[in-house]
Amino acid sequence: MDLEHETPPSYIIIASRQRSSSSTLNTVVSSHPCVLHGNEMFFNNPQQDILGAHSYVEMSSEEIGQDPHRFLSTAYNGICEEARKDGTLPDTCEFCTISIKLFDKHNLSKNGLHDLMNDHNMRFIVLERDASEQFCSLKRANHINDWGTIPSRHKNIDIPCSSNEVTQEFHEKNEEWFYTIRSGLRNAGQFFLDIPFKSVASCDLLSITMSIFGFSGLFIPEEVVLQEDMEKLFWGC
Repeated sequence: MDLEHETPPSYIIIASRQRSSSSTLNTVVSSHPCVLHGNEMFFNNPQQDILGAHSYVEMSSEEIGQDPHRFLSTAYNGICEEARKDGTLPDTCEFCTISIKLFDKHNLSKNGLHDLMNDHNMRFIVLERDASEQFCSLKRANHINDWGTIPSRHKNIDIPCSSNEVTQEFHEKNEEWFYTIRSGLRNAGQFFLDIPFKSVASCDLLSITMSIFGFSGLFIPEEVVLQEDMEKLFWGC
């Protein structure tokens, strides 16, 4: 498959788990002028479904979990049409791509995941963080209510945590989730980018973002426009 000449996908799906810099990666991917920031679209919550996908689809949470492909496919046209009307999507964009996060906590069925991964009009990014680091980040977030998504938004409070605290169940869930995603994509013949957490939280963020644009068939924009605190992270190196 010649990815450089591929039509941009309808969705870029970042398959990850909580506290793995998925928000950072989703934000920089959505900085592309023709990519809409869909966040956690599977949750029927305005803070998560920021594009209002649920307003375009009459499906219960259980139905969405069973058939996420129908949910995303049905919501797509309404979201993109509204984005063109309100100017969020510039007239110069000949296509519309939506970037969203996919977590194991979204509770999609096995068949539902299978249908998503077999749709080659969706491009997958696999973002994995070391399970021990992820566990300690979750512990910190829960203890001090610190759900900041980039370093500048974190509270300056230290919460001791060691790898010895990580439960076997946590490790097993992490391994099972990423095995399910990677094996499912390979079985579907899907190309995907496998990105480690440390690359996102480092000076490689800019080059990774450009790689994702190329991988997804997106043109490389002349400039990347981000909020000030994200710019510091993006250009800080």
